[in-house]
Amino acid sequence: ETFILNENLFKGKNIKIATNADEEGAIHAGNNNPADDVATVNITGENIVIDAPTKDVYQGIGIGAMSWGIVNIEGNTTIRAQNAILARGDAQVNINKSGENTVKMLGDINFNYREEKSDSPVNATIDVNLVGEESFWKGNTVVSWDDVKPDPEKLVVSNAKITLKDGAVWNATKITDRETATKGLRQIALNDLVIDGGTVNIQDTERGIMVDRIVANDATFGGGMLNVNESIAIESGVTTFNGNVMGLAADTEKDIAGATLTLANGATMDIGTSTVKFDTMNIDGTVVASVTNGRPYGHLYGDITAGEDALLKLNVGSVGTYKIFNDADVNMKIDAGLAYVV
Repeated sequence: ETFILNENLFKGKNIKIATNADEEGAIHAGNNNPADDVATVNITGENIVIDAPTKDVYQGIGIGAMSWGIVNIEGNTTIRAQNAILARGDAQVNINKSGENTVKMLGDINFNYREEKSDSPVNATIDVNLVGEESFWKGNTVVSWDDVKPDPEKLVVSNAKITLKDGAVWNATKITDRETATKGLRQIALNDLVIDGGTVNIQDTERGIMVDRIVANDATFGGGMLNVNESIAIESGVTTFNGNVMGLAADTEKDIAGATLTLANGATMDIGTSTVKFDTMNIDGTVVASVTNGRPYGHLYGDITAGEDALLKLNVGSVGTYKIFNDADVNMKIDAGLAYVV
């Protein structure tokens, strides 16, 4: 059964909501007019399970939040659906805002356009807080459309946020872009990613994932390319890159500013043998790079400004000449092994 709600509050110890209705979702909140009373669904429980099984890549909706609808969920939450969340039209979905619960989310966050039903732009506010070693998200952020492909401005998303804390994991799945005469789907950037002791595993080793803004404290990234559109701020702890990192390059013709990487004093960025490339890098902390077996080796590309406390630590296992900073002129203290040439 699908619950279509205008204003409801569910409370209980164990709550399970399941559906086999492909297009409506296990939970559905929406309005026809923003001047109406806002449709709000509040679910609070000790254990909450939301199931919407289907094999259709366009269907299967756990939480459907449409046109100014609001869904708030508090409790140990499990969502299993092709689209864990499907949203549009300035709707809101908040999961574990308190940060006190475990969240297990299997499925994509899908921003969907459908001219026949609403013609609303796809942007919506999504805020999912994954806390603890048992919390994870297996999925990615996508935009999709039905009936007809809209103008590009209706497919712009700006308010999707994921937080990983205390051992939580995002297993970012590979998305295959597809388009037919009546439907389309493609991977898009997650707008904000906040990590405080969390891990991102990137399945797609060809194009990786896209994130607009990242704040990292004790973060680990592994697998495919991490593409950053605006900024990454490494504020504290050790952030480790086990794959390449690419910041969006500036494009003056399109009025696009290049992405920026900031490494705070006291924080460490361990790039291993990865390549990290940004238009601008402000480094006040410690960079750890490995040159253990010749190539590949860790290096940085970009306009690099190093503070007086910036430090480069090299894990050296192979004698040679290495362009750690490519061709940039960088003044940074070095802590290296017994044999090195830089």
